[in-house]
Amino acid sequence: SYARAFQFVASNSKKRSLVVILTDLVDKDSSKELINTLKLLRPRHLPLVVTIGDRDLNAAVSETPKEIKDVFTQSAAEEIIHGRESALKLVESIGGLALDVTTQTLAPRLLETYLRVKERGLL
Repeated sequence: SYARAFQFVASNSKKRSLVVILTDLVDKDSSKELINTLKLLRPRHLPLVVTIGDRDLNAAVSETPKEIKDVFTQSAAEEIIHGRESALKLVESIGGLALDVTTQTLAPRLLETYLRVKERGLL
C-alpha cells in the first residue's frame, strides 16, 4: 500500500528527498488513497507524482467525430482527461509536484523537474 511505502521512506530517509511515484491517476476519487497518503511524506520530502498519458485518449479527444458513437467516445475521453488533471492539481495543492507525460518525454521531463527542484532549493 502507499501508506506503508511512504511510512518506510519517511522513517528511513532522514535527508530531504524527491520521491518519484510513477502511477496511473484516474481521478480524484479513485486516487484518494494515494493523494491522502502523500501527506506522510510532507514536509520533509517532496513527492513527485508522474502519470503517463494515454495516447488513445488524447487521440479520441483530438479527432473530429464522424458518427454519434464517436461523440460519446470523445466525451468519455474528455471526462477521463479532466479527472486526471483534477487529481494532478490536487497533488500540487497539498505541496507535491505532478507531471503528466508521454513515454517519449518521461526521462527528459523527470530530469528537467529534478534540475528545477534543485535550482529552486526545494530539497
